[in-house]
Amino acid sequence: MPTMLRRANAPAGRARAAAQRTRRQARRLQAAELFAQGVRSAQVARMLGVSKQSASRWRAAWQGGGVQALASKGPTGVKPRLSDGDLERVAQALGKGASAHGFTGELWTLRRIATVIERETGVRYHLGHLWAVLHHRMGWSVQRPIRRAVERDEDAIARWVAEDWPRIKASARRRKARIVFFDESGASLLPNVRRTWAPVGQPPVLRHPFNWKRASMAAALCYGAGGGAPRCPSTSTRAATTPTA
Repeated sequence: MPTMLRRANAPAGRARAAAQRTRRQARRLQAAELFAQGVRSAQVARMLGVSKQSASRWRAAWQGGGVQALASKGPTGVKPRLSDGDLERVAQALGKGASAHGFTGELWTLRRIATVIERETGVRYHLGHLWAVLHHRMGWSVQRPIRRAVERDEDAIARWVAEDWPRIKASARRRKARIVFFDESGASLLPNVRRTWAPVGQPPVLRHPFNWKRASMAAALCYGAGGGAPRCPSTSTRAATTPTA
């Protein structure tokens, strides 16, 4: 089954890194002020909660280049292949959904995302490297999609909650009645089949009884006339055997 990748908080990683750089720079600039007052490196290290080696290195930089030598030089490391603007453009493209880019279904796989990135920016990513870009720079994570019926009418639901439900509760209070929501469902007792690791060409076998059972369940959620939190007054469960051919 394809993997669903969803945006959690795109700028979060970059914002945290920038905040850390700002805190480190503020500490270095504070050290520069102490150096100018004649405070020794060992004492600066104790006051700022850093190692003596760091304080000595800062003093040497300060003596050689002044306060500017202790200012932040921005993000370190290899320059990323995609700029922040590129990532924002990619995020907007992905936000249109997979089907908008010619794919079947709305699930985003790494291969699909790599295709969109190459179309939008001309940059081709190895799937292993792309995972790091999604997680650390874009704030995306692997998630299980939430099922939702196509027929769901959000406006009708909001209208029922705002208008019909208060009217129903008020009527129940006047009549000293209880409001009961009753539902039943069934669930297979077959063991779940999920992905697992195994040698290539040797798929594992999950053995279970051939005459499997189903569990039928029913429950009622009851609202009292006097208000208060709903409670579940009764539940019932019944296991039924499904006949085999």
